[in-house]
Amino acid sequence: MGLLSLYGKGLQGKFVKLGTLKGRTQSEIVASVGKPNSISAAAGGKRLVQWITPGYHIALLFDADGVCEGVTHEFKT
Repeated sequence: MGLLSLYGKGLQGKFVKLGTLKGRTQSEIVASVGKPNSISAAAGGKRLVQWITPGYHIALLFDADGVCEGVTHEFKT
């Protein structure tokens, strides 16, 4: 396994350790997994927040109050 894959597995492991993401706050998730790489505005005052590292990418949708509505995209190699 290459070093780049280890970064992805490490990030993925942090999300797995959190368990169910839906209903958790953005600040709670960031405290556990680290700062996201991207935050974009979405319709209805929502935010698309993404963590991207070689070997793993996850995107979560948060409502206007910062509560996770779920995973919109997840990719792992």
